[in-house]
Amino acid sequence: MPTKRVLPINRDAAAGILFIAIGIFFGIYSICYQIGTLLRMGPGFFPFVLSILVVLLGLIILIRAIFVPRLHEISVGTVRPVLAISISILAFAAMVNYIGLFVSIITLVLLSRFAAKPFNAGRTLTLGVVLAIACSVLFVHLIGIPIRVFPYLGN
Repeated sequence: MPTKRVLPINRDAAAGILFIAIGIFFGIYSICYQIGTLLRMGPGFFPFVLSILVVLLGLIILIRAIFVPRLHEISVGTVRPVLAISISILAFAAMVNYIGLFVSIITLVLLSRFAAKPFNAGRTLTLGVVLAIACSVLFVHLIGIPIRVFPYLGN
């Protein structure tokens, strides 16, 4: 019987490290904007303060994970869903301006399906098309966000 591979870090420590990394990333990105003061806040003030709070939360979670050990470790099987969802979101963000909202959402749904083991192609494609139609109607036509649904059709 094959043994279950386990990473030598518990879930709480991994979550703390992830929070710290996200907070630092957005903190660095937010200083590209004018921060301002408490009385005259600039566009970078809120993201900067929020990133500080996320880093602090990550530190609290990480310290708690170090001093209060848990028995829950991360198995390799739990990494696949996180990677599938993350890759699908990054792919959507990279493609939406080039191939349009409709096809990007269908691609997002199809890539996200790797997060779960059972796969039904018909249901997944139907979900992608329905979600793409709903998002196109809601965001582009009702709210008026300037995103092209199909970039080569002139809309």
